[in-house]
Amino acid sequence: MKMEDYTVEFCPWCCEEVVIHAVGITACPSCGKPLAPCSVCWDAHGGCREPCPYGCAGAEADEQKPVTTPPITQEEIDFVMANY
Repeated sequence: MKMEDYTVEFCPWCCEEVVIHAVGITACPSCGKPLAPCSVCWDAHGGCREPCPYGCAGAEADEQKPVTTPPITQEEIDFVMANY
C-alpha cells in the first residue's frame, strides 16, 4: 500500500470523512454511494476542475455514477488513517 493511492473525502450523502482510492469512483465505505477523488483533482485555486474527469456535476445524478474501483478494505482504511 502507498499513501498516494488513497485520499480522504467528505461524503455528501452520509456526512462522513472516508478513505477512498485516489483514482476512479469508489463506493463510500460508510454508505455505499459513489465518490470521486475530488481532493486530488482540484485546480490551483482549490475548486473543481472543469470539466470533471469523472463526469460529476455536483447534483443528484452523481449518486448514480458507476463504481470503478474495488471496495476499500478495513486494512486500507487503517493504513491511511495511521499515516494521514
